Amino acid sequence: MASDEEIIRQLTALVRTKTGDLSARISGVSALPGHAGQSYGFEIETGQGAGVKREHLVLRLAPEGVRPVGTADVVRQARIMKSLEGTAVPVPPVRWLDEDPAAFGRPYSLSVSFAATSWPKANASIRPPTRTVLRARSCGRSAPFMRFHRNRAERFGARRFL
Repeated sequence: MASDEEIIRQLTALVRTKTGDLSARISGVSALPGHAGQSYGFEIETGQGAGVKREHLVLRLAPEGVRPVGTADVVRQARIMKSLEGTAVPVPPVRWLDEDPAAFGRPYSLSVSFAATSWPKANASIRPPTRTVLRARSCGRSAPFMRFHRNRAERFGARRFL
């Protein structure tokens, strides 16, 4: 597994190439939890002076030495998310993706950081909800999935990625 320093070096080179800004800076790099591959949250800063732009992104790398299928196929997942942009299904915008291992030695995807927290972490001090409350919450959380399934794959072009 690549060291954090190596990831930062590779990430800086990629961001500078993709943005065309040779002075683009990476900061706040932190490993994110997960089981399939490596994920990092970070901020990029491009431009100079009054034209400085900051953006929080997430880098997802396929696991090293594993065939990129299922949860390890970060490029396929990014393509599906990209195909859902502009629909009623909330997905983070995908900035870049590539199956070519040139940048990190394996496939990768970069998307905008999506602010969220899990129910257990956000509500650790609250007593467990009743079944009725859980049912009501799950209906609300399932709304994006219901919108996804209402759309036909052909409508938003996901068919070519599946």
